[in-house]
Formats: sequence, structure tokens, C-alpha cells
Amino acid sequence: MINALIIGISGRMGHMLYSRLAGNEKIRVAAGIDKYAVKLDFDVPVFTDIKDCAVPPDVIIDFSHPDSLDDILAYALPNGIPLVLAVTGYSPEQLDKIARAAKTLPVFMTSNMSLGVNLLVSLSKQAAGFLGADFDVEIVEQHHNQKADAPSGTAVSIARAINEVLSEDKDFVYGRCGSAAKRRPSEIGIHAVRGGTIVGKHDVMFIGTDEVITLTHEAQSRRVFAAGAIRAAEYIVGKKPKIYNMNHLLGSDYSVTNVCVENDITVFNLPNTTVSEYIGLFDAFARANINIDMISQTCGQSGAVSVGFTVKDKKAEKSAEILNSLGIKFSAVGETAKITCEGAGMQYQSGVFKDIISILNGAAAEIYLVTTSETKISCCVDSPSADGAAKLLSNYYIK
Repeated sequence: MINALIIGISGRMGHMLYSRLAGNEKIRVAAGIDKYAVKLDFDVPVFTDIKDCAVPPDVIIDFSHPDSLDDILAYALPNGIPLVLAVTGYSPEQLDKIARAAKTLPVFMTSNMSLGVNLLVSLSKQAAGFLGADFDVEIVEQHHNQKADAPSGTAVSIARAINEVLSEDKDFVYGRCGSAAKRRPSEIGIHAVRGGTIVGKHDVMFIGTDEVITLTHEAQSRRVFAAGAIRAAEYIVGKKPKIYNMNHLLGSDYSVTNVCVENDITVFNLPNTTVSEYIGLFDAFARANINIDMISQTCGQSGAVSVGFTVKDKKAEKSAEILNSLGIKFSAVGETAKITCEGAGMQYQSGVFKDIISILNGAAAEIYLVTTSETKISCCVDSPSADGAAKLLSNYYIK
């Protein structure tokens, strides 16, 4: 059982986290810190100063305020306690202190603990990469009237993520009060709304000529942030010193979220061809309405390459006819199956391919062809072992 110390336990998020941990089988609240000594119905000791905490925790979760950072580090560093920092609005100097602390301690820090928000960041990057410079980007964030920092750390994180996929960084413009100039194409607008009890909403707008695409995430209660903090606390205990974020957690928990099998596949291998030859081959396949999948090329010498690809069994005979007509040497293996493992976290987690290949090897699956992307790994294997191998992969990854 992991013992957690909650900083700001009497605050909105601190108390929500305390409530959400009731009955948790992996992590429990050992104590709380609240400098205002607001006395709620807690069944754990609550201290006004972290220096007075007499209950040794396994992890510290901070939902208080950036001003608490120095006291937290002074307590955590000599005691070797991992940190989950769920606070935004740190100054550059404070971020530098956190970076130095992470050389000694594992530190989990993110601008937003919601899994959904981190998906929004990922989708925003994909949209920006696809739409390019022809679309203006505007980010509007909304929060309750008690939120002190503006814009939100999440809004800035989204803007930074979008810049990662653009050929040139865009400038962040925070509101446009006092500006008499036209909007420049090199801007990302970031706007803050504060009012009432809005938990948190982020709209990412891609605005083009005569069309607008909007990606939206809205947190309807603080439970989503508490759930993310709990996952982060479970994840960070036992890790090596460095700064971790939600991408690491996504990579660990969501490296593979779907395993599927596609049967009746034929693998073609062209062991010694040229680029011009297989371009002509693929053109002929296209004209014959043959869809090609799992294309793989290995560079050779003197312009020669090895190319592998798959087609459906029902198109195999026609594919062989075309290859023969073009005088291209090939080999083919029919009645194989394609096993595909997909997961949004795969791009953040190393070793996924190694694990998949090890599991396939343990299932005695013969592998004919492999293709990969950031979020997908596909392996063509012999049909008899495919279903059993896929079941082993599902049992391993999808609990």
C-alpha cells in the first residue's frame, strides 16, 4: 500500500483527492498539509506545516499553490520522497528548482491531470500537422472565478505542442486588448475566460477560409483531475529520478489498447528489385484495383532493394500474374494473418516492439513481415498461430 501525503488537503482539489482515495486498494492518504488549518472531516492527521509532518509518506501530491514549493522540496529532498506536482503557475525560477530536484527525486509534473486533456493536446498536434500554415490557431480556455493564473498552463501546453509540429514556431498572443494591427499569420492566440464555477474548458480552433475546426475538452467535475493524480502517484513511486509527465503515464498504461487479427493475407517478397521497378509494379496494382498493405523496403547495394508487402488472398493470383508479366522475381506465402497492436501511448513508451515480438515468439508464431508507426505495430504471421498469439497479446496489454 502506497502512503500519500496531500498538500492542500482542505482545498477543493485536495479534498476531492482525499475523497477519491477512500477505499483505494493501491494507495491511501496517510496525512495532509493545510497551512490554513481548515478543519474538515478527515480521519488522518492534518498538519499546518510540512516540517511538522510525523507520518512518513511514500509520495507527496501537491494540489496547493506555487508558494508551497520551497517547503515541499525542503521536506522531500532529504527524505527521498517522489513528488506529484499538480499545480500550475510556477515561475521560471521555480521550474529551475524543480529541474534540479529531479536529479535526485522522481517528479511527476503536468499542466493538467486529465487524461482527456492530454488526448486533446495530441489531437491538436495532429490537426496542426495536417492543416499546416493555411489555418489560423486560436485557443480559448475557461475556468472558475477563483483561478489565479491566466492563461491556464494547459492552454500554453497546447500551444507549445502545436509549435512542435510546425515548420516555424508561432508567437503566442495573450488576448488582443490594445492592439490596432491585423492578426499576423505567425500568431497563436490564447484567451482566458474566468467566471462562476467552470471547472475547466479548452477550445482549440483551427480557422481557415470559409471553415472552422474546433477541438474541445470540458471537465465537468474535478474528479477527472483527482483520478489523474492518483494514477500519477501510483506510477511515480519506484521510478528513477527525472521529470515525468502524462505522456510517460500514457505510454505505460496505454501503449497497446487494441489487438486485432485480419485473416486471409498473402505476403509477397521481392528480394532483388529496384525503386523504379516497384514503382511501376505498384502503378500496375493500382490500375488492377489491388490494395497493398504493410509495405516494407530494405536498402541494398548498387540500387538494388528488397521489398515486402501484403495483399488479400483473393488478389494474390492476380498480383502474381502482374509480377510475372513485369519480369520481377518474387516469393509468396499465402494464408497468413495480420496481427495489429494499436495504442496512443506507444509513441511515448520504449520496448513495446520488443515485448510484442517476445510474445509472438512464445506463441511459436512465424513472422513474415513487420511494419510500424508511432501508434501501431503490425506483424504478418502464419494463420494457425494468429488467434492464440493475439489472445496472449490482449491478456498482456489489455487488463
